[in-house]
Amino acid sequence: MVALVVLLAGAGGCGESQDYEVPNALCGKKVDSGALRPLLPSGERIDVKPGLDKDWTQTCRVSVDKELALYINDARTSGDIDAMTFARQPHRQLKNPRKADIGDDGVLADNGAYIVNRCTYQGKKSSYILEIRLLGSRAKGSDSLRPKIQRFAESYLPAGAKAMGCGK
Repeated sequence: MVALVVLLAGAGGCGESQDYEVPNALCGKKVDSGALRPLLPSGERIDVKPGLDKDWTQTCRVSVDKELALYINDARTSGDIDAMTFARQPHRQLKNPRKADIGDDGVLADNGAYIVNRCTYQGKKSSYILEIRLLGSRAKGSDSLRPKIQRFAESYLPAGAKAMGCGK
């Protein structure tokens, strides 16, 4: 379905630069590369690989120089979901989650986000869930990354919801 995207860097540079082209699509979903750029670490090569691809969930993994840097999970479920309850689950690994004005029910953390939007899927009440986690060298995150995570999430939400078949 979604092909592996590999973008090779141009000439090598200093260790603090992104010597790769930041993609404008992740696992078949259009993204704002300007909003994505600040979430990725420096490096020379980026690899984007789809993970799970089912009717109700799709994952995408972004690696820089073979180190996992960003994980995105799009999911659809019936019923209501409380974003904070899910964001606080230990396996989500979100640091310092706090409610945020994003989506219908959003949580931003120092290293990611968990956002729930109500939607209609095949005529039934559903929820679209977007989970974003920074990994690798960015996994510790910081309060200063929250606005950057929010900007990326807001730019990603429409494409993610559409890919999961969710309409308002």
